[in-house]
Amino acid sequence: QILVLQTSSPCQEFSLANKKRNTKSVRASLLTATYDWYKQLKPEYVVLENVQAYRGAKPYVDFENFLLNLGYSVYKFCINSADFGVAQTRVRFISIATKRGYPVPIITPTHSLNPSRQINLFELSKF
Repeated sequence: QILVLQTSSPCQEFSLANKKRNTKSVRASLLTATYDWYKQLKPEYVVLENVQAYRGAKPYVDFENFLLNLGYSVYKFCINSADFGVAQTRVRFISIATKRGYPVPIITPTHSLNPSRQINLFELSKF
């Protein structure tokens, strides 16, 4: 069996929409509370999702280094949630860590913009 642990720490302190960000708050550093779970469970995959600005945030950088020191490979990218059927344009930061030797999942968009630049939430059935 493959074990996947997913974590999404609070984004408020890193969201550009929050004009009163406090990256030194307790909420901003909650990701460190998950370290013991990863040490004990040693999942094959670790998935993290957050706002785009989280990619360079100290809590995430520390978490990535923590995973690298445990022997994981880390892959990072940003996606637009509208490309996956969410009814809004929202860019999200995704980090997938894999134990060495495990393949990186291929993330393929399920939706796309139609020619009128509107989100196409309904793919046509192919009969």
